[in-house]
Amino acid sequence: MLPLAITLVLIALGTFLIGRYSFRQPASGTPTATDSDTDCASCGLLPTQCHNECDDTDDTTPIDYFDDEELDAYRERPSHAYTDEEADDFAHVLHTMQPEEVPQWLNSLRMRHIQPPDQLKEELVFFLTD
Repeated sequence: MLPLAITLVLIALGTFLIGRYSFRQPASGTPTATDSDTDCASCGLLPTQCHNECDDTDDTTPIDYFDDEELDAYRERPSHAYTDEEADDFAHVLHTMQPEEVPQWLNSLRMRHIQPPDQLKEELVFFLTD
């Protein structure tokens, strides 16, 4: 009975996290980052950590890249639509950065309209809550 309860809780948590993970499209122009975006890097993954409006953008600050320009090919793709091989592209970048860089990387992806694959969301939550 206990394994079933744990499985149901994990499924519910995963469904909640996936449902809350979304990005909005900017009205126009190139997406850029603001000082407040650092606080919102985890919006969608852990909404309780977001204290500012994540859609506030300022066209004067460029987006930070983490040697991951190849991920721009996944722009506008839903998080559930990645193959395992494509998810490995994200995992490679994630595993080559310092843990404290993960929130800024997620913010960079958000500003570029790139949703991380569902295959990595549990690991990303681990980095954000550790």
